[in-house]
Amino acid sequence: GNIDRPYGMQWRVELTLRPGRAVLEQRTTLYNRGDVRQRFYWWTNAGVEVHDDSKILYPMEYTASHGFTFLDTWPIDAAGHDVSVVGHQKYGPVSRFAHLSREAYMAVYHPSSKSGVVHYSSPTDLPAKKLWSWSSDADGLDWRKALSDNNSAYVEIQAGLFRNQETYGFLEPQQSIQFEEFWMPMLDLDGLSRANPDVLLNLSRTAETPGRVSLNVAVNAQRVFENATITLMDGDREVGRGTVTLRPETTFRRVWPKQLSAGKYTVRI
Repeated sequence: GNIDRPYGMQWRVELTLRPGRAVLEQRTTLYNRGDVRQRFYWWTNAGVEVHDDSKILYPMEYTASHGFTFLDTWPIDAAGHDVSVVGHQKYGPVSRFAHLSREAYMAVYHPSSKSGVVHYSSPTDLPAKKLWSWSSDADGLDWRKALSDNNSAYVEIQAGLFRNQETYGFLEPQQSIQFEEFWMPMLDLDGLSRANPDVLLNLSRTAETPGRVSLNVAVNAQRVFENATITLMDGDREVGRGTVTLRPETTFRRVWPKQLSAGKYTVRI
């Protein structure tokens, strides 16, 4: 932590790894030590090394520019480009805020290594998300040379208190706030449907015959769950159940075939 000399504001970040958990916990405290209210601002920013096939997995349908002057669609933008894949970012830097996203996670996944990183924070703590990438156009390739030792690229995944980086808040005299974030490894999931500090889940469909699909469930547990029950629901109807021990070092997979294409499926663990 540190103290801001002009205004006397204090920040502190605690990072914790607990035995038996594959989660890095981050707890941040912001404190106004002074006698008058002061403006404050916070964004957590992590740089993640990426490759051209790396996927940006943000749970959003719309993005906003700085100042919210331009709204766009995600992952296919208004120009028809899939900007969620790093190698497709050929038209300048990508600097976008999530708009109308109420999910608590964001992630980056690398198909070449079947690995990635997931960030989780409750929307009541850090509701805002941002993505920054130098892109893979000619200027982006120059930045790879300038900013790395191995010509690699990176993206920044950012979580904030306010909807964009032009917005500030105020802390009253002697007021403090505290919020938590969680960083988790993602192993051989191919995608991400839901996440929390205990479990990462990817649920996908594979077409079988007209009207029928296979439901593919992949799970990363962030701690050991002995004799966990995994239930697949189609609305209120149970269509599959199994018992398994989940461990952080392995990826659990199960396929439930011959399900209805029109089903609305839920996985319960």
